Amino acid sequence: MDEAFKTPPKSPEHLTKITELPGILKKLVGSEFKLTGKTRTDGANIRKIIAKELFDHGLPEGAIDDEYEIVPPKKKGVPRMLREFIVTYVVTSGESYNLQVWNRIPNCKAVLVKYDSGATLKCDDVRYVLVKIDSLKNIISSILILSADYIEAHFGKFGTPTIKYQLLISTKARDQIYSSHSKILSFPDSKKLSDFITDPFDDTDSSKAKEPVFQNLFSIKLLTGIVAKKLKNFNYSKMEH
Repeated sequence: MDEAFKTPPKSPEHLTKITELPGILKKLVGSEFKLTGKTRTDGANIRKIIAKELFDHGLPEGAIDDEYEIVPPKKKGVPRMLREFIVTYVVTSGESYNLQVWNRIPNCKAVLVKYDSGATLKCDDVRYVLVKIDSLKNIISSILILSADYIEAHFGKFGTPTIKYQLLISTKARDQIYSSHSKILSFPDSKKLSDFITDPFDDTDSSKAKEPVFQNLFSIKLLTGIVAKKLKNFNYSKMEH
């Protein structure tokens, strides 16, 4: 895939309109594509084919390095075809397909690319290109080009996301912290989280078979204390060998 795809467009307005993408990619339908059986290899091959069609048609003008910033660390969740903000999927199943999206919540306003002008490219700006392969004829049988909003409107909301609470700091912000006198970034707890991590609460009778209740989650310190207390009072003489 051409190096140009690693750079975002000059601005969000420079992206090729999603309504124009079918006309660019339609000639791929019916073309030969042999599956290797290796998921990553097949995925990479599809990306190359889609990228070539986009490149031959003409890519939008790219941004200059100092005009933008990739927000997620290590570009996690950022489309590989950054110039057109496209992700591709190989579909080989029958009537249903389980679309899995990693490292971002698809239909949300989280910023992936931030421009110095104030413009942004967000998670819900990503375009999804699903390429259906006929494994018997070894051809591309169809191509779907969808937005996250369209997917949710026609097929239902994406599944329950797995969320890790963490502080994401952009490279520019990190450099500012390193160059500051204190080299410390400190903020008070938000009201939304402070009640869950500072106020004491009663033990819970929840089991692993039940859905977790956020208000009853243990902090690490409290959980360690409970475990230590139970170990202290444990009667080892009753253990069976």
